[in-house]
This record gives sequence, structure tokens and C-alpha cells, in this order.
Amino acid sequence: MFTSIDSVYSWLFNQRKTKKRENLDRIKCAAKALNVDMPSYKIIHIAQPLL
Repeated sequence: MFTSIDSVYSWLFNQRKTKKRENLDRIKCAAKALNVDMPSYKIIHIAQPLL
């Protein structure tokens, strides 16, 4: 599905943004397409938005 990191970024950032998403479906889909194993433990990522 993806041929470069740029195509991954393009796909992630161009998803519909009409409603708030409370799950990780896009990340799981991208990880599956990149053949990345998801960890079995929970991870919390805290980020500050760019201003």
C-alpha cells in the first residue's frame, strides 16, 4: 500500500477530519500496512499542539 514515508504521512493527514476520533483505527491500519507489530501493552503519548 505505501511505498515511502511520504505516502504514509499523506494518507494519515488527509483522512476525513469532520468528526473527532476517539480510537486508534487509522494508526492500526497504517501499522498493518507497514507490517509493524503493535505492542500488547498500553502506551500513553502526550503531545503539545503546535501553535
